[in-house]
Amino acid sequence: MADQANKLPSQISGGQAQRVAIARSLATNASHVSTLSDSLNDRELEILKLMTHGLVYREIAKRMSFSEGTVRNYASAVFAKLGVADRMQAVVVAMRYGLVNDTGQ
Repeated sequence: MADQANKLPSQISGGQAQRVAIARSLATNASHVSTLSDSLNDRELEILKLMTHGLVYREIAKRMSFSEGTVRNYASAVFAKLGVADRMQAVVVAMRYGLVNDTGQ
């Protein structure tokens, strides 16, 4: 499968290119899951968990008694550590590879 992804034509539409980039990122992340979960601190894991429950930054900030800016900073750290570009990709990685346990809200 990785060979097929590398052989894709260089001229593909923007949406397809984004899906390919996400697939490559997820494939790379799969090999580093244990390292990634260990690298996230407790607050980053909690914010990631709340994102998997669909909460927006404002709701997360209120729940954790942080400013919205602080939550955004933690979220950015999570994205960097997971090697993803946005919260949707972070949620996919978290759920697919069990980075957060689902014990309810």
